[in-house]
Amino acid sequence: MLNSNIRLVYDDAILSQFRDLGTALETDESLNSIKLDPYWPKWDSPWWKAVLLLECGQAELIPRRFIDTLIAAVDAHYLHTFPVQDGQIPEGCDPYRQIICHCALGTLCKLLVASREDVFERLPWVYDWFTEFQLPDGGYNCDEAAYTKSRKSSFLSTLPMLEAMLDIYASTQDARLLPLLQAGADYLISHRIFRSTSGKIIDPSWLQLSFPRYHDYDVLRGLAFVAKWTAITGAKLDLAVLNESLQIVAKLVDQDGCLKIGIDKISAEGSLYYRKEDWAWDEQAGKFACLSELSKPGSRAIALTKQWQELIATIGWD
Repeated sequence: MLNSNIRLVYDDAILSQFRDLGTALETDESLNSIKLDPYWPKWDSPWWKAVLLLECGQAELIPRRFIDTLIAAVDAHYLHTFPVQDGQIPEGCDPYRQIICHCALGTLCKLLVASREDVFERLPWVYDWFTEFQLPDGGYNCDEAAYTKSRKSSFLSTLPMLEAMLDIYASTQDARLLPLLQAGADYLISHRIFRSTSGKIIDPSWLQLSFPRYHDYDVLRGLAFVAKWTAITGAKLDLAVLNESLQIVAKLVDQDGCLKIGIDKISAEGSLYYRKEDWAWDEQAGKFACLSELSKPGSRAIALTKQWQELIATIGWD
């Protein structure tokens, strides 16, 4: 299953595009875009370009000036809490643009850790967010109704948060995060990575791989978190619980030991755009060139293949 002869490196053309993305992030145009809105529009604002570099293992190309501008913009632009009832939204707050979701916050934290930032020092309100909005089942949910009604988590909302906390723990050894991580890992394991409490497959698309993930979920992403969690925290793991998910991913590996992109999960999404001094919704989100090239179904996914190889080496699965 592991092929040590595979050269999991990007070709020179892609590496050149990565460098161009890093350079572009420091331009006045990019910084002004972040100041206007740190997140929108999908998928071609500076936020998504930086996160693509992160997912491709190229975070060192993200300029310091961009990171500092992003931190300041996030701190000023968003509420420092997640309102779960209408009465908790301050007057004048745009709920679509000034309330950061768990997916985005987790992604931001991962970006900051990769840039060697102390998340809790730069954004002190983040730790309280982690604790206050973890649901009883161990996960998170960007649908505020979950906090007043179902009390059930969402895989899509949960994974970026867990990944962020694990990255922060790995860099700081902040023991306050351990029970939060344990609860989150228990949530994934109890659902066998992709099944509901009744045993049904929650979303068949999770059994296929896409790249970049951004805020999406798949079985490999869930497995990779659990494996990394055990490696970093020393937690014990019953591999039998993960075997079904491992077998699903293993069947996606080609004859050379590589994983390929099976589905494009982002092209169908829309986005908010700032036009004529106001924000409006467009049913089709844009893409930049490097994203289009790396997200093509059928192409080999270097980052996902590396993640798979690290995963099975960590847990000793063959």
